[in-house]
Amino acid sequence: MSAGRRIAAAVVLVLVFRDVVPPARAEGDLNGSANPMRAISKDHLSGFRQRPLFNPARAEPPAPAAVPEPVAPASAPPPPQEPPPPIHLVGIINGAQNLAIIRLETGGKTSVVSTGDRIGAWTVTVLPTGLRLRNDQRNADFALFAHAAKPPGDPPP
Repeated sequence: MSAGRRIAAAVVLVLVFRDVVPPARAEGDLNGSANPMRAISKDHLSGFRQRPLFNPARAEPPAPAAVPEPVAPASAPPPPQEPPPPIHLVGIINGAQNLAIIRLETGGKTSVVSTGDRIGAWTVTVLPTGLRLRNDQRNADFALFAHAAKPPGDPPP
């Protein structure tokens, strides 16, 4: 291609595209005259918030539902405490192994128990003057004699 043809082609291109390309902005121009969106007020652009472009329904997303505070589940009431078994202490045998003789008040059956035996949910401890049944943190004491069941300092009847 000759130099004359190149110059002619360049002139044609300049004439054809001169209206397409915007003029260069001056360096101090802060009005944004090159930006066509500057002429539109922000108040007129609220549709983009109200009708989101990438939401298929083009509807405003619903407001998030208020999440209720988690409610702690009510703790189950403690199971009813089992009362001590209905027994009557008949005798104590002190020796190498302490033993207690008891009679069940229901049925009248007589049994011999030692420390560590179980009567229902209660664990037996044979004491020198009585019997102690223990269930978790509860104790039930049975005295061989009536005055042994009273706290010290109280006179016997």
